[in-house]
Amino acid sequence: MRPVPAIVFGSFFALPGALVLLVAFGVVGDLNAGRHGPPWVIEVVGLIFLGVGLWIVWTGVETMRVRRRATELQRHFPSEPWRWDYPWSETGIADRSGAGIVRGLVVVAFLELFLTPFHWVGWFSPERPLPFRIFPLLFDAAALGVLWYTGILVARRRRFGRTVLDFERFPFLAGSTVAVSLPRFGQLALVPRLTATLRCVQERYEERGSGDDRSTQIVYYALWSRTLDVEPSRRGAFEMRFDLPDDAPSSELSARPARFWELELASGDLPGADYRATFLAPVYARGRAAR
Repeated sequence: MRPVPAIVFGSFFALPGALVLLVAFGVVGDLNAGRHGPPWVIEVVGLIFLGVGLWIVWTGVETMRVRRRATELQRHFPSEPWRWDYPWSETGIADRSGAGIVRGLVVVAFLELFLTPFHWVGWFSPERPLPFRIFPLLFDAAALGVLWYTGILVARRRRFGRTVLDFERFPFLAGSTVAVSLPRFGQLALVPRLTATLRCVQERYEERGSGDDRSTQIVYYALWSRTLDVEPSRRGAFEMRFDLPDDAPSSELSARPARFWELELASGDLPGADYRATFLAPVYARGRAAR
């Protein structure tokens, strides 16, 4: 969603949510007038609308800020998109497990907060309608699935820590070589080999369904992919080299839909939590600005 429509759309959630909370806390109106449920249920509903609305508004404002900064940098470095496409570090990049853990916990917390009024209606209200008992359980199952996957990420993070991929050079240009290394510290030193997959991924917004069931979904397509089996080098690190084609697509992380390069590392040789991590790679076209 574009920034301005996102801010407007988020306001339609945030303002009613704030009004419901003001009513629930007795600041505006009378909560007891026409009330059919306990005060905390109304407060949760208001909190959901306010939280969702503020998150959408914040997303729109942050997108505007990032685009303004990218536009300014693009004006000064038109043929060096790595300067404005993404906030890269020239020395390396950390895995994204931490962001995945936070995202998973936020999704679970939001789902359960969102389902709280439905659980009350289905199990504790005088009517207890059957649909309000069945359908929330389906979403509870989805929340358990997300929580289970988040638990796997936590187990990996506790075992291997925060791993950082080192760049041999910056950026990696089309026609050159992606040369990176992963230091082996802690439990990672016990991993005998890795499977490394470098791929270019293109996002697409596609319409799925028909009629009232039509929706827009983000679909991911691999434009290029190579896989290597990697063993530790004499220096004790996992060193990887991928030769890029001359027409390798340029990263466009700041675009929507985005295009990006990622390196996935995986090993299942140790008992317990497997090592698996994904890193973004700064791959760009040579000698021209990204479109």
